[in-house]
Amino acid sequence: MVLITRRDLTPGYQAVQPAHALAEFAIKYPKTFKNWQLNQKNLVVLSIANELALTDLFQKALALGVKCVAFKEPDIGNETTALAMEPCEATYRLTSSIPLALKENNGESRKALGG
Repeated sequence: MVLITRRDLTPGYQAVQPAHALAEFAIKYPKTFKNWQLNQKNLVVLSIANELALTDLFQKALALGVKCVAFKEPDIGNETTALAMEPCEATYRLTSSIPLALKENNGESRKALGG
């Protein structure tokens, strides 16, 4: 399963918004979710620049027939904060250049831990 959040959100939001999107995906596509759960179980969490880029990716995925859901966070004005996309070749092509989520925070995290 490929989850995408927004890099312009705080690290706390980036960490939890993909979980909301995954839950929405499980509700909307129960058969696809169950198949993933039983056979694959891989999760990739990526981050994209902002809401506009996230919405654009969502529209591209839908146009290609990818099973995909967008989560809108009520606490921040119903902004789109995360996507969950089925694991398939079209998803992998669409997301291949998007970096891992929270990657830019790794240096700060290591410093905070004394590393």
